[in-house]
Amino acid sequence: MDTSRLSKDQKVKSYKEMCELLNEKVKTGNAKIAQLNEWERYFTYEREKFSFIIKEVYQEPLPKTETISHVQIIEILLLDMLATHDQQELLISKTKLLKRMKIINDIYNFIKKNQNKSSQYLNVNVLSMNDFFASTDRTLKYQVEKAFNNLKNKYIINWSKEVILCHAETSVKTNDNNEVIATIEENVDEWGDSQYSVTSENLVSCTYRLATKQEADYIVAVKHTVKENMGLNMDIAFVPEDKRIEFNNKVNTLLREKMNIVYYYQSYRFGYNSKHIEKAINRLSPDKINSIERAIEEINCEFLLEPKEKHMKMSLLNIESQDYIVQLAEKRHKSALCKKESGASMFNINNRTKETYITDTRKIVSTTFDFNDDSKVTIEKIKKYKGN
Repeated sequence: MDTSRLSKDQKVKSYKEMCELLNEKVKTGNAKIAQLNEWERYFTYEREKFSFIIKEVYQEPLPKTETISHVQIIEILLLDMLATHDQQELLISKTKLLKRMKIINDIYNFIKKNQNKSSQYLNVNVLSMNDFFASTDRTLKYQVEKAFNNLKNKYIINWSKEVILCHAETSVKTNDNNEVIATIEENVDEWGDSQYSVTSENLVSCTYRLATKQEADYIVAVKHTVKENMGLNMDIAFVPEDKRIEFNNKVNTLLREKMNIVYYYQSYRFGYNSKHIEKAINRLSPDKINSIERAIEEINCEFLLEPKEKHMKMSLLNIESQDYIVQLAEKRHKSALCKKESGASMFNINNRTKETYITDTRKIVSTTFDFNDDSKVTIEKIKKYKGN
């Protein structure tokens, strides 16, 4: 590798430009992860969105270390998380898990829930934003669940999906006879006659809890009914965006009307044997771990992660996630152009062929994944935004 054109504090605008300076091939996926790991043997750098800032160029490359894949990093960070959890079980939402692994930032979920206003604030097409969250949620879900299954197949953890409800709990005030307390108001009309109105007060509070089996089954039944009534014959994840939004709105309306379910979301439940993990930690020390794969097999999987090393892995995972999401958008854009040329005309295709589709995606990715910006400040700015 030729590092002669690199110098301390140099800023390289993009990954492609970095490859040109190093005379390296542009790569994708796991090959790119391995390449970035290899670069760290020759120089250190920090990422600023899509740019590289060179911190130090080594005179001699560092010794080779074991390279790891995107999914393996998720495995490592999950097990490190479980090792620091003092219970035999962990229940955590998908969003919270992704945030703790530094894959997404705090803005991600806020913008996802406020897409019309957020798209105007960021000056991006709202349809591109709708498409971004539908595609990205599906991609991240696949990646983390693949990591979970890898660990489950090695008998290190057990995991399952759980439904968490935000449920509107209602009650009424009663008197000593257990009757609903009536509020009686007297109003004197313009003629001096008394008119009475009678009302009762309902108490409403929202609680978060696990769905019962009956509630979880009812949610599935409602989805099935709505899907059939809309004539959707394919997986909801792959229907056009406008139909998916309509489907979700109808499901949520029925759940609110019939079950007082304000909204629901998916969480992951992890089961593991802490004594088993503790034994593995006591048995292994850093100098005995020859590779990441060996560590995972020994049910330790870098529970001995130093803060700096953990930060590096999280940073690498975040950078690669951003790049991968943009690459997928580029593929969707090219595929849509080909389909449109063949005469196809669909909601998603028309949106994805727009010239702004990729630039919009890059802007949304940067906003919802990047940890250089102050998330709370950005969220407050969007809340206060009044429009153009």
